[in-house]
Amino acid sequence: MDLLNDSSDSQDQDAEFEISDDIVLAAYVIGCASVVGYVETYMNKVPMHTNIQTGYAWVQYTLDGNEMKCHNAFRMSSHVFQQLCHTLRTRYGYDGTKRVCLEESVAMTLTLLGNAMGNRMMQDRFQHSGEIVHRHVAIVVTLLATVMAADIIKPTDPTFHTVPSRIRGSTQYWPHFKGCIGAIDGVVLPVEEQHPYRGRKGATTINCLCTCDFDMKFIFACVGWEGSAHDTRIFLNCLNNESDNFPKPPPGKYYLVDSGYPMKSGFLAPYKGERYHMPDFQRGTELHHPEEGFNYVHSSLRSVIERTFGVWKNRWKILRCMPAFHIRTQNYIIVATIVLHNFIRAHDQNDVNPGRSASDASESSENGHYDGVADVVSYLDEAEMKQIRNSITSSICTNHN
Repeated sequence: MDLLNDSSDSQDQDAEFEISDDIVLAAYVIGCASVVGYVETYMNKVPMHTNIQTGYAWVQYTLDGNEMKCHNAFRMSSHVFQQLCHTLRTRYGYDGTKRVCLEESVAMTLTLLGNAMGNRMMQDRFQHSGEIVHRHVAIVVTLLATVMAADIIKPTDPTFHTVPSRIRGSTQYWPHFKGCIGAIDGVVLPVEEQHPYRGRKGATTINCLCTCDFDMKFIFACVGWEGSAHDTRIFLNCLNNESDNFPKPPPGKYYLVDSGYPMKSGFLAPYKGERYHMPDFQRGTELHHPEEGFNYVHSSLRSVIERTFGVWKNRWKILRCMPAFHIRTQNYIIVATIVLHNFIRAHDQNDVNPGRSASDASESSENGHYDGVADVVSYLDEAEMKQIRNSITSSICTNHN
């Protein structure tokens, strides 16, 4: 019995030694593979950014070359680009870093916003690592959205004393709408986020309430509401929340709104239940009621907000295909594009003409609200604005007769 036990014990020990040898061999193979992988990755690397044209050289080449090429790359002319860099350097104290100058940093940001270019493509274009590209774009976008926005997204004349030239120079609008100072509407933009940002059409969107003047510049923007929020809710919140700094109209002045907004003091809406949108008037039918005449002129003048939305969204491609950033970063991107839109409008005299007819409005314009929604908010309409609307209607009818 003892001999049998000794024999079985030696067999077990041999099996253990064989298993140990297998483990050692496997560890040896894994260690060799790790060493080879380390050498191939970190010691025998093939340089990635070897283009003889550096990012800075490409930026200068684009700025000094054909103007259309500059506009396609940066979505603005070269002199506006230089003015933007000068403003960031002298007024806001940003001058890039030791490795990446201000002009290249701004060019990275504009390339991303205007062309929705991915990080890997940006690395190849500017010959920098993905971390450097990400960091500089984040710095410029944050600067535009959190610091520069307060100086750019605001009325040119806070008192609204001057009548816009768009109104004073048109017999269609003057003197009927001499108290009008701008237009208000909401716009939904696609975002990469889950509930509650899922809108009425099933897509995840963000709802932005914007106000523009008749130079097609945004003078107020409320960004960050989920797409499921209704325009009226956002509108009333902006009016009641002093921290939003909404530029409220002074006495005798008003904004144009569509029928989905309550006609509170300082906000003039069209007649409900009548034709309103411009395509409804372009079918060859005559105006049957004075209310339709008012709605026609009101819609024509308020179309400036639709054209502004169209120019803004068509200029910045990232608004149509937002990357899956954090929702706060996506909000910053939206505000940054509004700031850049206003900056271009202020410094480029050859930008889109705000005096185009309503039929030239971009296809991306909003279509307004349904009368069913308008009926719900009618109880908030104020008698003062109804009287102003009736007075304008009478003035339009008298002028036409």
